[in-house]
Amino acid sequence: DLLTFTATLVAGWEIDLSMVEVGQLDIIIEDMDGKSRSTYPSMWMFSDDFEFSIDMVEDISGAVTGMITNESLVRSSDELRLQGSIVHPLSGQDYQGDLNVKWWGTLQGQSWSGGSSITVVDGVIDTIIPMPMTGGQMDINIAIMDPMETRTLGLYEAPIFQIDNAAPIILD
Repeated sequence: DLLTFTATLVAGWEIDLSMVEVGQLDIIIEDMDGKSRSTYPSMWMFSDDFEFSIDMVEDISGAVTGMITNESLVRSSDELRLQGSIVHPLSGQDYQGDLNVKWWGTLQGQSWSGGSSITVVDGVIDTIIPMPMTGGQMDINIAIMDPMETRTLGLYEAPIFQIDNAAPIILD
């Protein structure tokens, strides 16, 4: 008789490579007569490398919207939309699953930071970063991190731009 089976293995973020023999496949068959073990090397591979890109950072709220450049003037409490992609380069497969987004930098020389969790579908990064209520010159870095926040998968340095928290001036 012929026994056929299919197995799919997926490594999570918790994998400890010191406990794994990368590439090795052990098949253990147990029946009434005992156990039979066969070991096959180089049957699979592991890579935790990613190709990461941020393709767009834009102001999506308020009366004036658009791409963020070093000439941008963003209103306080506006929202920036961050879009990009993340792919496993070895397999060419799009990343699927949860990640964390962290942002930090300075606003008028004062530290400013935040973060959120996102779900990546078909390799697409799409999230919102709320702008602070205070104004001034904004220098911001954005990191895409694993769900446990132990590893930075990608880093993006946004252009320095201005946040306006002043009420509009009406000219006579």
